[in-house]
Amino acid sequence: MAGSQSNAPTRADAGAPTSGVIHVRTRLTADFTVIANALAQRRGSAVTIGVAAYISSLPDGTPVSIAALCEHFTEGEILISRALRELESAGYLERRRERGPGGVIRTRTYFYDVPRGDGSPTPP
Repeated sequence: MAGSQSNAPTRADAGAPTSGVIHVRTRLTADFTVIANALAQRRGSAVTIGVAAYISSLPDGTPVSIAALCEHFTEGEILISRALRELESAGYLERRRERGPGGVIRTRTYFYDVPRGDGSPTPP
């Protein structure tokens, strides 16, 4: 005789949550960025967290001016500049005006994985 069949759902894992998010993880081995939970889960603007994640993913030397960020995001200059100021005040971003060769003034942007003062190294 064939085994019995049931239409009842299988029992859920004993440790699985009954509500809220359940993560389905894929182990990434290339083309990914690690972001601290303190940044990803910080209270405030979602735009700010998105801008921070994007800047974190960029290679050194990539322009991150307001104009460059507006080319990537659909948000306008006001929201992007607000996000950059929020990252600066939280210690994740530092913008320095420096005089380069020939007296040209440029802005150098430093992005920290952890806010300044929380053990992050000082840039040169």
